[in-house]
Amino acid sequence: FVRHTWLNFNQRSHRYTKADFFVVPSCFKKEDVEVYEEFIVKALRVYEDWSTRMKKESARFILPQGIATTVMASAPKFIWEDFVGKRAIPQAQEEIRDLATLLKNVLF
Repeated sequence: FVRHTWLNFNQRSHRYTKADFFVVPSCFKKEDVEVYEEFIVKALRVYEDWSTRMKKESARFILPQGIATTVMASAPKFIWEDFVGKRAIPQAQEEIRDLATLLKNVLF
């Protein structure tokens, strides 16, 4: 999503908010989810410990990529058309394809 450089972004900082929600990809099997959740719980415990002993911007390096965040994006309509055209296709990764399809339905 953020590779589309014509979009303007604002993202919620984990430095000032609790990083306690994570995304589980729908392609994960039950045993994958169990391992993933164990890993996330451990990483969050380490993050909580580290953030009491160092700056949060340093402690957050332990947070996994799957931690959820909030992003606001703005752009002219022709940029959104370009984004939807490139990402609302079967070859796109599921999460970005779902976002592009939602935007297509809402904006166009």
